[in-house]
Amino acid sequence: MYNVNNEFEKLIKKLQPKVDRAMKKTLKTFLLTLIIIVLLIVGSVALAFNKQGYTLNNPSAESIINKITTAEKNENIISLTKDEINSLLSMAYKNPKQKGSIVIKTPQVELEGDKVIAKVPVTYKSMEVVLWTNGSISQDEQHIIYSPDSFKIGKLPVPKSIVISKLKSKLKDENITISDSNILINKRVIPFSIKDINIKDGIMNMKISKISPGLLLDGGKGVKIELDKLKDELNALKEKGLTSEENHKIQEIINKIDKNLNSNSQEILQNIVKDIDNISKNIQDKNKKQEVEKVKEEVNKKQEEIKKNQSQAKASLSRLGGQLSAAQGAVSSSVGRQAIGILVSTASKMASNPSYNYGGDAAAARSLYNKLSPQEKAQVKNAIFSNVDMSNVSQIRQLLGM
Repeated sequence: MYNVNNEFEKLIKKLQPKVDRAMKKTLKTFLLTLIIIVLLIVGSVALAFNKQGYTLNNPSAESIINKITTAEKNENIISLTKDEINSLLSMAYKNPKQKGSIVIKTPQVELEGDKVIAKVPVTYKSMEVVLWTNGSISQDEQHIIYSPDSFKIGKLPVPKSIVISKLKSKLKDENITISDSNILINKRVIPFSIKDINIKDGIMNMKISKISPGLLLDGGKGVKIELDKLKDELNALKEKGLTSEENHKIQEIINKIDKNLNSNSQEILQNIVKDIDNISKNIQDKNKKQEVEKVKEEVNKKQEEIKKNQSQAKASLSRLGGQLSAAQGAVSSSVGRQAIGILVSTASKMASNPSYNYGGDAAAARSLYNKLSPQEKAQVKNAIFSNVDMSNVSQIRQLLGM
């Protein structure tokens, strides 16, 4: 007698390898899609403060920004509710962010106890899902630290270990790194300086530091800091038991640094490498020679670091000039446009010469800004908030004194 159940079981066994392969392929594709989504969300932290293609028109978000900037003046602690944070997220993600067939819509957060729950609506092809992650937030000197407890798509849990492992291998953003199971976000992508952050009783508390100008508008200050560090290393080298003649030559290098702080930094460092190399050649003691070589190696590293920083600053200043030009076009008063125009010119000059002294430009722009009526000042302020990357807004505010 023909047994349907037996024949079905035989068919299942015959097809099982193909079913397994198909299932594995589906799960692999699904997991890869999840990782891509997570990468885009994590990578979008920097984009959250990038104003390209976005215009601010959210008054409630602007009031929260004002709340933060007011706190900067006295290093105050501010408290943000989930609604205020979501208002900021709505401002940053006004337009969906698309990568291929994946579209990320506005993230939202819930604050429960000392935890943050983030939910991100995502459309993948024609499928709409919500990615959830639950965890805690802390900070160290350089990073905001997100420590995830879990990930899931809809109601489907996804092992944290797999997500973190894939993030480690796929994430290529120098501002966002993975350490152990933590996601570290470099503080320099945040438009204000966070000294401390915690969540307690469903409220996010942040201590905001006073504005500290970054390298972007510091001219040659970053280079001077590195040269000052080098002077400390050279002074320490003089305590390594070298001869009086060798110490004299080291002091000559220190004097050379003091006299040429405002000159071409690359040329100074190249000359220092030659001078240290000449000292090293005449040292017979192996240990002392090694100490001198260590300093020479540090100088070489500083050369590369300064070169990299200046290249990044040039690109940032070029982008800033374009954003300020857009802000200028959004201002109706001639004096307001003139004030912003000076900053456009300043950004261009600094892109050509990182050591350009912009003090006179800042004073001229600030003088014009102070002549504006309260309504005109508000328009300039809104234009800058609307068009300039948030990471630069603090410095522009400082230049204009607003």
